[in-house]
Amino acid sequence: MIGLAYPENVASRRVLEKAGMRFTGITGDYSDEELARYESNADSPMNDGGSAPTPGPGAPAGH
Repeated sequence: MIGLAYPENVASRRVLEKAGMRFTGITGDYSDEELARYESNADSPMNDGGSAPTPGPGAPAGH
């Protein structure tokens, strides 16, 4: 998983870091503007192997 933010947007970059992502560089591959690119780490809490979230109590059956 990747995350992108404007380099000057410190708050958004901090959110990506708190989500367990690591900064990999500045890129222009996704936009006409340069963006800070982040990738999730293999051991990040966000990277759980792709399993779906468990429905909470009271969730409709079959969903």
